[in-house]
Amino acid sequence: MPGTPAGDVPPVPVHLSQCPAEGGLVVPYISLRHANGRAAFGLVDSGRIATCLRERRCGVCGQEMTDKMVFLMRRRDLDRECSSEPGMCPPCAGYAIRACPMISGQMDHYRRSRPQFLGRMCDDPLCLCWMWYSRPEPARYGAPAEPWFSLWTRAYRIVRPPEGGIAAGFADVRILAVRPVPQPGAEQER
Repeated sequence: MPGTPAGDVPPVPVHLSQCPAEGGLVVPYISLRHANGRAAFGLVDSGRIATCLRERRCGVCGQEMTDKMVFLMRRRDLDRECSSEPGMCPPCAGYAIRACPMISGQMDHYRRSRPQFLGRMCDDPLCLCWMWYSRPEPARYGAPAEPWFSLWTRAYRIVRPPEGGIAAGFADVRILAVRPVPQPGAEQER
C-alpha cells in the first residue's frame, strides 16, 4: 500500500510494531520485495497472496486469522462475489484504510501510467518488479477512484476467477456485514 501524503502517516498499531516498515508505513506481507529486500509498495507478490488465501493469513501482518476477517473491496469485487487479494484481521484492515491513499479516499484517480518511481521499480533486471512492467497496462490507469467497502466474514471459499489465479469467494458464504469505507469529510457532510 503506497504511503499517504507527507506528514499524514498514521500511527502503526502495536501488533504491527515488529513488522518491516519504510517511510513510517508498515510493509504489507503481500507486498512485492525488490531483490535488495526493499518494498515495492503498490505491487504484490502472487506467491504470498496464494499462501494467505490458502492458509487464511492476513494480507498485512501475515498472521493466521482464526475469527473475523475483513476484505477491502470495490463494488465490482462485491458484484463478482470474490476478492483476488487476501482478507485482513480487523486491526490491520483499520490500519490499511488509514494508510492507503486510494482506499482512504485521498486520491481521486488511479495513477495515470506505470509507477516507475517511488521505489516501485529498481535497477536490477533480475528483480521480480520487472515482471509487472512487462504486463499490459491495466484499464484503471487514470480512471476515477472507486468507492471501497469492507466485507466482514468468518469464512470464504477458494475459487478460480476467469482472469486466472485463485481468489476468496463469497457465494453461499455467510457475510457478517458490508460497509462503505468512510471517506475524508464524510462526517462533515451529514
